[in-house]
Amino acid sequence: MDNKSICKVLVVLSFSGLLICYISKLKVPPSLLQVFTDQGMKTSNQVNETEESSTIFFIESSESSWLNLRQTCSVEAAARLHPGLQVKLLTTAPISNRFPHIRCLNDIPNVHFENINISHVFLDTPFYEFYRNGTLDNCVHRTAFLSDALRLAVLWKYGGVYLDLDVVTVKPILNLRNTAALHLNNNSQFTINNCALIFDRRSEYLLHCMMEFVQHFNKSDRAANGPKLFTNVYKRFCINGNASFCKNITILDRYAFSSNSIVSKLFIPFQTRSYLMELLNSSYTFHAYNHITSLIPVVKGLGQGYDILAKIYCPCVYSKLYPFISLF
Repeated sequence: MDNKSICKVLVVLSFSGLLICYISKLKVPPSLLQVFTDQGMKTSNQVNETEESSTIFFIESSESSWLNLRQTCSVEAAARLHPGLQVKLLTTAPISNRFPHIRCLNDIPNVHFENINISHVFLDTPFYEFYRNGTLDNCVHRTAFLSDALRLAVLWKYGGVYLDLDVVTVKPILNLRNTAALHLNNNSQFTINNCALIFDRRSEYLLHCMMEFVQHFNKSDRAANGPKLFTNVYKRFCINGNASFCKNITILDRYAFSSNSIVSKLFIPFQTRSYLMELLNSSYTFHAYNHITSLIPVVKGLGQGYDILAKIYCPCVYSKLYPFISLF
């Protein structure tokens, strides 16, 4: 390993230490989950078995013309674990094909890129006039809010699976239906995460989420129109109320799709595959939380958790990296 590579390793170790310090602040006693459950939240590792959803959706809402390595890894992983499903990457701008890691996705037969017309997606939903009136135009978090709205509209109109572009699938999710999972936020409170969603077409719950979004839009709080909105609607109709659609909704525990205790392990070097498989035993996906971790490099061959998992679940994208040189 040359001097430049050694420097990169030292940077990774330093950033990893900072991340672990940050994540450690989010730890809470296990009893808090029980308090949330006692309020009526249905948490379970058991899911409703049904016919599989036909499509997995990813959304790129920033009008970028490219995808980074982590994003393409997420799409490749979902497609390879679900060869019988269509994986659609919906984009708000055409994606350039000039990068080798993006061309990996073109070689996977069930991956499709679709450059969408946003107004058309919102047509016949509560978002149509809301969007056409320019409500999102001057928002600091416009990209995040647009993504929050698009996932609701797409799943309500078509049904299927939605995954964030920083969510990597490690286990098939074919038997999940009308499902989301808990998340532990920065204030040590449990909310329903919207990073991974599986819902039927015309879900009444999603319709109420869209109406809540429009009627109580919060342009300053990044999470208000995502996890907080999902949680508020669920509490109103399914905990404090008795809406008939609630009986078909399953809320899994926080390890199902994303866990703060797992993300800290993704950037620590010199890990083993067996340890990571044990860590993810109760998970369908892992969530990299790119808004927190995007500046923390993953170096091919260093044995970080992300490095090892990428080699397993997105082998084509991983093959485009150079050992101890490429940063993920």
